[in-house]
Amino acid sequence: MKIYFAYIHKDQDSDYGVSFEDFPGCITAGSTIDEALGMAEEALALHIGCMLDDNETIPEPSRIEDILDKSDGAITILGIPYKPKAAKHKRINITIREDLLFDIDQAAEAAGMTRSGYLAYCATKVGEV
Repeated sequence: MKIYFAYIHKDQDSDYGVSFEDFPGCITAGSTIDEALGMAEEALALHIGCMLDDNETIPEPSRIEDILDKSDGAITILGIPYKPKAAKHKRINITIREDLLFDIDQAAEAAGMTRSGYLAYCATKVGEV
């Protein structure tokens, strides 16, 4: 298991945002810290899974000392574990109405997720509705 460091940030009247030092563009959010942490773990797994599917190199986790050296002051950092899952990601091609795709992309962006990550997240929540 590898531990990747994530920044937690919160502006007034916003959710808790999470971004990753080693994965620019891998961001997520949650209305509580616990929710943000759960979303961060899932976002990291999906992001790395997509990188593996694209035969991209997965970076080694940054050292905490290197992250602290870059900071200009106090920052909040959490270690997010990454445990590779047995299931392999599969690239698919689907047909969907343009207006629905637009709504999905808007919702994914608002959640700080990719389209694929958002659809996968929604699929895991189907039984909870």
